[in-house]
Amino acid sequence: MIVDVLVSAVRLPVIDLPAQLGVPIVYAPEIGGLVPRRGLTGDLGLGNVYVVGDAGGLLPEA
Repeated sequence: MIVDVLVSAVRLPVIDLPAQLGVPIVYAPEIGGLVPRRGLTGDLGLGNVYVVGDAGGLLPEA
């Protein structure tokens, strides 16, 4: 597997790169902020581009 970019975030959704790629950014009321729109597997609808964990707004309950 070849990885071109790996973005890491701690307890904060990352919307900059997905927004630059044209991914819709939506409001997620459960976390009170903006997240990239993603599928159930974290896919962003751009082929092999995924967002997972905190970067995608999938924050564990505290």
